[in-house]
Amino acid sequence: MEADNDLIVSIWELVKGYCPAKKRDELAHRILHVFEDHGMDSDKYECLLGEDFNLDNAVNEWIEEHAKDEEREYEFNEYFVEDEE
Repeated sequence: MEADNDLIVSIWELVKGYCPAKKRDELAHRILHVFEDHGMDSDKYECLLGEDFNLDNAVNEWIEEHAKDEEREYEFNEYFVEDEE
């Protein structure tokens, strides 16, 4: 699931940057169907179709959460490395 999320975020950033706003919804819908055809559960993304602002916010929220997870992992590893010394 994490790989699917990474891929969706990457694709959406490309779509957002190179596709006119009026075409984004249609393209986002097609992208989700491709993922669904390959077994991904895209229910949490389907509710965002047609709402470019909400989809963009969802992507930004995911990016922030991912950064926090990496920060927590770094702090966790740093804590245990200090204890071993």
